[in-house]
Amino acid sequence: MQWEMRCTERQWCDFVSYDPRLPVEMQLHTVRVKRDGGMIEKMEAAVIEFLSELDETVAKLRGLYALGAAA
Repeated sequence: MQWEMRCTERQWCDFVSYDPRLPVEMQLHTVRVKRDGGMIEKMEAAVIEFLSELDETVAKLRGLYALGAAA
């Protein structure tokens, strides 16, 4: 939900759960979640790190493929 708020630039998001098998007063549960800038910053850093690692892995695989194709 934090990443959703990051992408949509919202300040809050509602988490909603519905289960008709529960008693009527418990079937619908809603919680308002507020934006957590600190968590979003950590998530952004993790995404940047992951994409960097992915780029490195793709480059290595391309290098291996090019070596294999030349042989």
